[in-house]
Amino acid sequence: MCCGAKGLLTRMCSYIYVPHFCLACHFETAKRLQPTTHQNNLQPKQTGKMFGWGEGQDHYDRVYNQDQGDEHEGKFSHELLAGGAAFGAMKLFEDQQRREGKQVNHAFAKELIAGIAGGEVDKLCETKGADYIDRERAKHEARRRAEAMYDQHYGQYDEYNPNYQEPPRHLRESFNDRQGW
Repeated sequence: MCCGAKGLLTRMCSYIYVPHFCLACHFETAKRLQPTTHQNNLQPKQTGKMFGWGEGQDHYDRVYNQDQGDEHEGKFSHELLAGGAAFGAMKLFEDQQRREGKQVNHAFAKELIAGIAGGEVDKLCETKGADYIDRERAKHEARRRAEAMYDQHYGQYDEYNPNYQEPPRHLRESFNDRQGW
């Protein structure tokens, strides 16, 4: 090893990549680490099917449109809460931006949608009886799903402009009869 590390550090340097060691040690061990190199870790892992608009609409309907009694219900998973909140956040974002007619860049739009989704998760967790862990998981998942929904519909454009881009088809179909679109 050319990095000069001795003992345990030498073994660590040969098995994992530690940035403050020399690159020669890293490249020497790269062949052993090929399946799990840092490049492979940057790629998102696909677990199951990708969250989509239809699934979000289904979650939204299940979470928001059920008869709600006075008692909390613990049967809603964080995935279901996140899906409903993400879909609802997209609807609230679309309503607000179309009313104002302002163009916004993608980063701002995603942050705005993530904030709305987090608020929706909090509201749903209060009414549905989710615990702290499910609430935090649902917030993280709602942010991820809302950003994915936004990217699926608006990612190919330079920025979000409600004057030139139609709302997502699933939102138009879902809310056309209900709240005016």
